[in-house]
Parts: sequence; structure tokens; C-alpha cells
Amino acid sequence: MKCILRLLSILMAVLVPSVGWTAIVDEPKLSAPSVPPRSPAHTLTHVELKQSGEQATVLISGDGRLSYRVRPLGTDRVIVDLLNVSTKLTHAFEFNDRIVRQIRIGQHPNVLRLVIDLRQAAIYSVEEGTTTLSIVLASRADTKKSSETAVLSKPSQELLGSRAEDRVAGLAVPASMQVQPPRAQPTALESESEPRPRQDTRTRAVDRRVVAQPTTQSTTERYVAVFGGASLSQSFTNVHGVGEDSSIKFSNLDLKGTGIGGLKLGFSPSTAKWMAIETELFYASPHIKQQNITATGTTSSTDAFPGVHIRMATWAFNWILRYPGEWVQPYVGAGLGIFWGRISDSPSSSDTSPGLNALAGLRVKMGEHLVLFSEYKYNRASFDFSNADFHVLYQAHYVVGGLGWSF
Repeated sequence: MKCILRLLSILMAVLVPSVGWTAIVDEPKLSAPSVPPRSPAHTLTHVELKQSGEQATVLISGDGRLSYRVRPLGTDRVIVDLLNVSTKLTHAFEFNDRIVRQIRIGQHPNVLRLVIDLRQAAIYSVEEGTTTLSIVLASRADTKKSSETAVLSKPSQELLGSRAEDRVAGLAVPASMQVQPPRAQPTALESESEPRPRQDTRTRAVDRRVVAQPTTQSTTERYVAVFGGASLSQSFTNVHGVGEDSSIKFSNLDLKGTGIGGLKLGFSPSTAKWMAIETELFYASPHIKQQNITATGTTSSTDAFPGVHIRMATWAFNWILRYPGEWVQPYVGAGLGIFWGRISDSPSSSDTSPGLNALAGLRVKMGEHLVLFSEYKYNRASFDFSNADFHVLYQAHYVVGGLGWSF
């Protein structure tokens, strides 16, 4: 009987549980992690070259998601166009790398262009990060077998859904719902001369292409130029006698206007594109005008001076500071000039003297090699024309224009 009662009590406890023991377990709700949308970049903040083994990686950073196009230009450059981006970074970077020679930055309407100049044949791949873009370059010689066909790498998981068509209302579409279209083998680089249309904008994880031939460009810019112009004003001042006549002072002598012509050679080192070192040689003929001159010594007198012919040649060595722009380069400079002056009329006399050669100008690149420039020059030197028995301080102002060849 006791056993039956115990069995009934157990059944009642199971079939009619107490309210105090009732528990409800809900299925946990799994919410997708919140992925904040990446806002478009407006500013290029950093450019860096990383060297790793046989590869060189150009790391480009912005203040948001970078929209870009990547394409080759010729056989020695890779072009990266960043859309709706500006920068305050230096416009040229030089590198001591066996693949990358330099990176140049130029601002265009709605596009910031980076030009990666190569030293040798290379293949490149493009890798996109959250706010970065990496251009990975490898030597063509080191990857000859693998570069016979384009190599496509599997995108990393963190980049899935980064394409514009896979984003809806700023939220990334899960990887399981994406459909990756097949990609055709890329064609030869040499046939591509125009930017790709917007639907081919490079926001994929990796796209590798071949740059076929090595570049022959040098690391240091060298240039040669010819120029010509005219004098603005020039004069002989601080005129006095020499030797026994040194106490005699003369009034200033006005010089005739003259043309000027010359040649210059220079170079800009690869490690300091903001400067250049040059030498130049130029010639002018600033004849002394016919005029009245006053001589002051123990007595004072004014006499008519018939004028004489003067020849002036200058050999100068200049240090130039210039803005390293991609196309336009204003500059200033100064240097030591070796001035040779000669009075041709009887009694003839000549003298060679060190002096100042200062200049300022604007240099415009008309292509990869051709350069046009306009320049102001100031010359100052002292001469002792002993046979003519007088000392002068020569000062001249010139405006010249020229044509140069950069290589």
C-alpha cells in the first residue's frame, strides 16, 4: 500500500508540477554584429614603401575608404588614381629600391594621381584594406614562370562585400550570400592606354598584371639648356682712378642696353629633388654711352665722354632651390661668378674678377624631357681697368628665356 502511495505521489509531481518550479527557456537570438559603414576618403594621409625580400609594397593610406583605379602607363610606370581625394603631402618621393625609383603625386580635377616609376620589369597586385591600398610589386625576372599568365589570388574574408554592388544601405552582405562572377584572363598591358570604366574600379582584393620591359630612366635628373634675353638696366658705379689717381672720383657711367645669350648645364640629385647644382656661361656687350662725366679731386671738372665698347663674359656656378612640382617648378638661386670684362677702345684694358650671380625663375616641363623656363638675373662685380686708369663696380639686371632638355 505504501509503495502504491509513493508511486502516485511521484506521478502527480511529474504530471502537475508546482508553479514555483516552472521555467521557460527561450532560444537565444543571434544578432549579426554591427559593421559600421566605411565613409569615403577625402584626404590622402600617408604614402610608404615597404621592402620585403624580392617584393616592394607601396602602402597608400587615407582618412576613409579609397575609391581608385589602377593601370599601367607604357612599360615603366603604374598609375593609381584616387577619386575625390586631395593631399598636402610632398609631390615627389625618391626611393633607394631596386624596383621602385620614385612616386610622384599630382592633383587633377576630382582625381589625385600617383605615378609609380619603376626601375625594372615587374608585376603588380592590388590589395585593399579598410582605409588603405597596397600596390605589391615583384621583379619580373624573379617571377618569370608564374607571370606567363595572370595570377588571381583569393580575396581575404575581411574584404568580402567591399564591392559597391554587394553593399546595401551601408551594411556588408554576408559572404555566404555573395556571388563572385568569373574573371577573364587579363590581356597584355601594352594595349591598355585609357582608364577602365567605373564598374572596373579596383576594389577587389588582388589584381595582378605584368609590366613587360625594364625602364632606362636615370635616378638623377640632368639637364642642358640654352637661353637668351636683354638687359633691364646696368651701370658702372663707384668709379675712381687707380694707382696714383685713386683719389680722383668720377660720376657714375651709364651703360647701353644689350642682349645676352648663354648655355647652362646642371643636375638635380635623386635624394634632393628640391635643389639643383648648375654651371652656366653667358656673354653680353654693355657699351658705355656717350655722356658727360664729372671728375672730383683737388678740383672738379665736367667733360664730354665719347663712350667706349665693353665686352663682358661670365662663367657662374649656381646652387638652385626649387619647388619639386610635377610640371611647374619655380626656383631661386645664387652662386659665384667669374667675370671677364674688356674695354676694346684705345687704350684697351681687361680684368677678371669674382662676383655675384643671382637668379630667380619659373621652369615648366612640356613633356618627359622638354623644359621651358623664364629667368631674372642679377650680376655684380668690381673691375680695375689699369690701362684705362679707373676702377668700376659693375651691376646689371637681365631677363632671359630658354629651352632645356632634361634626361
